[in-house]
Amino acid sequence: MSLPIQKSGTGTSLDTTTTTTNSTPTTSSNNSSPSSLTRSSSQLLFEKNNYEPFIFAQSLTSVCLDPMTPIPNEWEPADLQVPPLPNSSSLGSINLNSFQNYLNKISPVYKIYNSNKNRELIPTNKKTQEEIISLDNVPEFFFKKNLTKSEILNYANSDPSPILFQKLEHYSTIIEENIVGHVRDKSLAFFSAMSELKQFRQELILLSKHVKNSDHLLDVIDDTVINSLKITQLHLQKNRIQETIDRLQLISDVKQTQPTLQLLLSKGDYMGALDLIYSTKYALEFDLCQTSCLKNLSPQLIEMISLIEKMSIADFIKIALNDDLLLQNDNPDNNDNSNDSNNTDNNNNNSLEQNIEDMLIPLIRVILRIGKIEITLEQFRDSCIQSIKQLFKTVVSNVIYDIDQGKIPSFSSSVYRNSINNNNRNNNNNTSSGYSWVECKSKLIKLSPTDSLPLFKAIDMAFRSKFKILSKIMNLIINEISTDSNSSNNSNNNNNNNNIFIQHTLDSTQVQVLQHSCNSLLYSINETMQERISSLIKARAEINSKMALTDFVCFYNQIKSFLDFSESSTPGVKRKSIILRSTFLSQAKLFLDILHKNRLSSLSLLLENEDWIQVQVVSEFQNIVNHLVNLSLDHEENESNNSNNEEQQQQQDNNILEEICISGEPFKVVNTGLMLIKFINDYTTCIEQLPSLTIDSIPKLIELLHTFNQMTYQLVLGAGARQTMKLKTITSKHLGLASQCLSLVIKFIPYLKTFLTKRLESKQYPLLNGLDKLLQDYTSHRQEIFTKFVVIIKERCTHQLKLMVVTDLKNDSLPIPTPPIAALVKDLSTLHKLLAGILSSEQVFKVFTNVYFMFNGLFLEYVDRFDLSSKSAKRRIHNDIAHMLANLRKLPNCGEPGNQIEEYINQHYPI
Repeated sequence: MSLPIQKSGTGTSLDTTTTTTNSTPTTSSNNSSPSSLTRSSSQLLFEKNNYEPFIFAQSLTSVCLDPMTPIPNEWEPADLQVPPLPNSSSLGSINLNSFQNYLNKISPVYKIYNSNKNRELIPTNKKTQEEIISLDNVPEFFFKKNLTKSEILNYANSDPSPILFQKLEHYSTIIEENIVGHVRDKSLAFFSAMSELKQFRQELILLSKHVKNSDHLLDVIDDTVINSLKITQLHLQKNRIQETIDRLQLISDVKQTQPTLQLLLSKGDYMGALDLIYSTKYALEFDLCQTSCLKNLSPQLIEMISLIEKMSIADFIKIALNDDLLLQNDNPDNNDNSNDSNNTDNNNNNSLEQNIEDMLIPLIRVILRIGKIEITLEQFRDSCIQSIKQLFKTVVSNVIYDIDQGKIPSFSSSVYRNSINNNNRNNNNNTSSGYSWVECKSKLIKLSPTDSLPLFKAIDMAFRSKFKILSKIMNLIINEISTDSNSSNNSNNNNNNNNIFIQHTLDSTQVQVLQHSCNSLLYSINETMQERISSLIKARAEINSKMALTDFVCFYNQIKSFLDFSESSTPGVKRKSIILRSTFLSQAKLFLDILHKNRLSSLSLLLENEDWIQVQVVSEFQNIVNHLVNLSLDHEENESNNSNNEEQQQQQDNNILEEICISGEPFKVVNTGLMLIKFINDYTTCIEQLPSLTIDSIPKLIELLHTFNQMTYQLVLGAGARQTMKLKTITSKHLGLASQCLSLVIKFIPYLKTFLTKRLESKQYPLLNGLDKLLQDYTSHRQEIFTKFVVIIKERCTHQLKLMVVTDLKNDSLPIPTPPIAALVKDLSTLHKLLAGILSSEQVFKVFTNVYFMFNGLFLEYVDRFDLSSKSAKRRIHNDIAHMLANLRKLPNCGEPGNQIEEYINQHYPI
């Protein structure tokens, strides 16, 4: 194998090809390109000019040579020494024709140069990675580690092949081709790096020369210019000395920070202290950042900020909850005008607002500046809740003390001032009255129902005043937050560098969150107040349920007014507190249950002790009926009737009436009937004044009316009054008065239903179905009483007719009319007289219509039993019937008894 080298003008170019054993370079047709240079076309030219031919071959040694390395004998045009041209006239004139022979000589070579100028002169006879024979064709024996020569000879001796040496040479060629391929792939990057290193070394040498030149130039500048810069140096030195003096003065001022801060904090000037701290902190951060003696001052300033934070929050909570301090009035003229309550209240409100602004705005601004408003609100929330609880205890103890001392609790603003003063002085265990809270709770249960009103009124007033103060404080905080946010946005364009230490700016989202927190705080305060009142209501639930109806209505309106006030005072919170509402609704239902129970028992007792005698009607009961009737009318009619009724009531307030009227229709009633009207008025008052009890009151009202109807039936028609009131008998008068009471209720139920309908929604109308059923029961009951009249008179008629059967009608000595007929007429006249004085004319007509119908049938039944065989007997019976019918026709409002009896007698027993 040979290592041929091809020479070129710029260096040595390497190409890879495989040489055969006869060392003759061969080029495969597959590796030859159309642009390859053919040697046969130029061989004669090189031999003719005695040039060295190119050998296109490659070996391991050739690929290890750097292609960028120039030929050792290469020369540069600058190295060529051209001898000077002598001035000689023998040269003659030189022109283009003088070079014609030279051009003719090199034209063949120049022609080849032009043709090969754009071609690749080096043939591509390199083998690719796929063309190189793989090492898998070499036996694994030759790759054995630490292979020795003796092992190779043993291998050769053991191989009987006649071409052993050709095989070994072939294996060697395969290995060499693979080595050449690997080296060729890796050599280009290495030689490129070496070339760049060489170029870098040349540039470094050039840079070193420039540095030396610059150093020399600087030495020249130092020698020529430095002396002229001494004036500038002195000016700079002067400025530095002045800066040093200023810095020393600043250090002196910083050293005085702590005494000044203590003085400002003692005066409560937290904003001035913050300004001083932030300005000092700014100086330490920027102007004195490299002063080591002041390194410990910055942590001290941070501690001072924390101290100011705690002090400002504590002062804010202390002042905000000190009602005595906020309510103090600096204007002495207000005491002289104590008679004018409106002016006094206005002055107090103005004084309160002014005191809140003067005392709390500086603290709020400090808290906003240090960015602790959220923490402040949370602590203020807890403190407010504790203050509300303590105020509740104080007010309760004061009212209990006044009640024990026999004093009438007052509800003026001065009393509230006294309560809050006591609240500010008291601890959690003792109260201003000297009672412990345990004693107050025991005395609280023992208070009478009439004491509930002053107790709850005092708590209501105290909580309202407290809530108004806290509400003004929260509104002030919200206003300050909005103002602070707007001012911080406007100050963003300020070039004052101290702003980075001055305050924490709030964006719109944070402002909304803080506003919601303020509203939520008011809601928590409101909820605490309601929880306290709710606990008091629960503690006195049984006692409150025994209050009079008018007192409970006042109590109800008072609590409802507080609920409306508390909900209207927190518009930013959509939630409604259900603590007090649910408790108060339970209290109202308990009161209604007790009231209903008492009314049922009272009604039962009254009916059992009723003697069923007509009573006179006091104007109070007539006014109740008129009021209920007016409530059931339309609005316009109601207004006109109210005006008329008010005049009538003024005239009849002290009058005593014989009858009670409903829409002009009179009714005679007994004592229980009047009390029933009053009981009904109690339920309608509950429905009218306590709307939350409307649905619960309707079934109880129906039960009351049902009880009256049922017991009346048992006592009158069932004759139960004979055992309860020891009545000997139930007379027609008793029945008439009972029917009048029933008629009164029957007349009253439609108005009552209309009154209830106006206070119910359409889906609640089925609750009134009980009134319709009740109306049917009352009407049926009254009809049974009317039937009882017929039964009573039937018994009398039967008795008299039986006497007529045994009477000797032929006896002319008997008076005319016959005594049984005269007695019968008397009984009917007596019944008419009795009923006419009790029942209405329509009812009397209805009763006697049934009586006539019954009597006609009964008389015709007995007439055939009479002894009418003689003419005198017939004449007597004709006279008796004529007398009886004549007297019956004289009875007013009784209708016509009919001619049925008369016609029957004329037809069957003519004279």
